[in-house]
Amino acid sequence: MTNDYNKVWETLNVEKIATSNAHLRKIFPSILSNTKEFSMKTLQPVVQVLNKHAAIISFIVEAEIIETDGKKLNETGVLTYVWNNIDGEWKIIHIHESGK
Repeated sequence: MTNDYNKVWETLNVEKIATSNAHLRKIFPSILSNTKEFSMKTLQPVVQVLNKHAAIISFIVEAEIIETDGKKLNETGVLTYVWNNIDGEWKIIHIHESGK
């Protein structure tokens, strides 16, 4: 599930990235407006299953961003997703990101 969600970022499609978050749909166009390509690799995932309805996954992420002017940026950080099973469907209810 986490890999699938991360792959959605590579589409740069705001509606897919922020499916259930109106605030993110509002601010992402300005954030992504200078982004031509985005790819990420996840490393060292740690999964904590809290119960049958909740799990936390943390991992190191290496991202490559190519801006519309051709400038290439490489970012490394740590992401944590809190997943919750709501009505039989796993959804991310919280994301935390820290730069390295």
